[in-house]
Amino acid sequence: MKHRRNRWPAWTIVFALLCMLCACGGPASSGQEVQTPDGLGADEGNVLSLQTPGLTAGPAGSGSDLIPLSRETDQGCYTLGGHDEGAYDLLCYVDYALAEEIPLCAQPSCAHDSDACTAFLEQGKNAFEPQIGDGSAIFFVMMDHETQQNEIWAADPNGSGRRILMHGDSGTNRHSPVAEDDAFLYYTYYFIRRAEGEEPEVGFRLARVPLAGGECEDISSWEDHYGNGVGYEFLGVSGREIAVYRYDWGAPIEIVVPEGASPEEMDAAIEAQQEKERQQTGYHSVLLVNVDTGTQRELDIWSSTSGSAGRSCLWDQGRLYWCADHTYGPVHWLDTDGQSGELPILPEKSNDENALYTLNRIVQGKILVDCYSPAADSVSRCAIDLSGDPADGGSAGSAQPLTLRYLHAVSERPVRIQGQGEAGLLVLYEESMEQSTGFYEDGTAKSNFSVTMRYGMISYEDYFANRPNYRPVEMSYGFAPR
Repeated sequence: MKHRRNRWPAWTIVFALLCMLCACGGPASSGQEVQTPDGLGADEGNVLSLQTPGLTAGPAGSGSDLIPLSRETDQGCYTLGGHDEGAYDLLCYVDYALAEEIPLCAQPSCAHDSDACTAFLEQGKNAFEPQIGDGSAIFFVMMDHETQQNEIWAADPNGSGRRILMHGDSGTNRHSPVAEDDAFLYYTYYFIRRAEGEEPEVGFRLARVPLAGGECEDISSWEDHYGNGVGYEFLGVSGREIAVYRYDWGAPIEIVVPEGASPEEMDAAIEAQQEKERQQTGYHSVLLVNVDTGTQRELDIWSSTSGSAGRSCLWDQGRLYWCADHTYGPVHWLDTDGQSGELPILPEKSNDENALYTLNRIVQGKILVDCYSPAADSVSRCAIDLSGDPADGGSAGSAQPLTLRYLHAVSERPVRIQGQGEAGLLVLYEESMEQSTGFYEDGTAKSNFSVTMRYGMISYEDYFANRPNYRPVEMSYGFAPR
């Protein structure tokens, strides 16, 4: 008798934790006045491989450099706000100068509760945060509750002129716009093939759709067969290439138990499965995909053992930064042409042997590194000056601790950076929870919990000087959880 193991092994827990820590900082890599999303990854040498064919080699694009999408601009950031206790979502924008979250609607006295409002999003669909590239349009994804199919929408930066660019087919999901040029919007998505009596085959594709509307085109495809054992994440762009992080933990491990097995035999089978999981090796790579030809090359590869991704990675302006996620050491960098180097070693070593190091984001030429201690359930943060790289004439050891914190649940965390612009940083600096009691219709008692989050702007000078000089930001609609 065979039992399929849980498809979320130990490495996925660590992967989720890394994502959570990265998410505390929001988007991380900068390029052409906006930011790209955090990357994740982890130790084994640099490789620049020969190019391999892509799915298609269609007509070349415009030739202009790709612009990564981000919800941030120099003056504020786009958000997805909730309204009427989550009945529907609103497209919003946080204006740093006004210190206020504003629906993308120019109509005076608008209630923001119908299709007549340019911020209102159709009920019965889940929306995902809008992003912007060169500043001429915003892009966001809508998912239908019933069909689970995705649509990619575009709109003017003020929310008007809304139009559909792409409607996902059955068997595809998780569409994610990642970059644009002056002709196309580029996005990634997963596709699933199901054959009767066989495990579904899950693959990942990079595609594009004309900004002016038209047919979608797949650029490159990775057809994997291990489902949850293989995954991909967009890192950033460099010229006409898109950087993708890929991991592969192989096929799920099965528990083999004889029919009529005794409890002791079942325990032994489970222990054998767990031992195999502990010895399982994960393979990781950073791929660069040319959007004009569909060809790809490996920028870096490494492996790790179960329970660790091996590295935490961050992409910024065509450069990959990484550090070992469970080992105290320096921050490394790798350029797309193969040049590499190291930054100063982290300023403080954790006493927790299970400490988890995460590259958070880059702020004002400094890379922020978080260290999570599971034993103490605490996170510390430091900033390493990128100009401290000896290869660039800097001096080693130019790192500093960052001590601004807020109380999250029962433990303290570094203030959560939600955006950065000319005015400084938008941060979550306070979180409080209140409990109240009430009654259901049948008279039985119930408990209600409410969480209040306070956001503020802080100057770069105050942030790096660890001075809690926050200018409160009115978040009337809040960050909708997605």
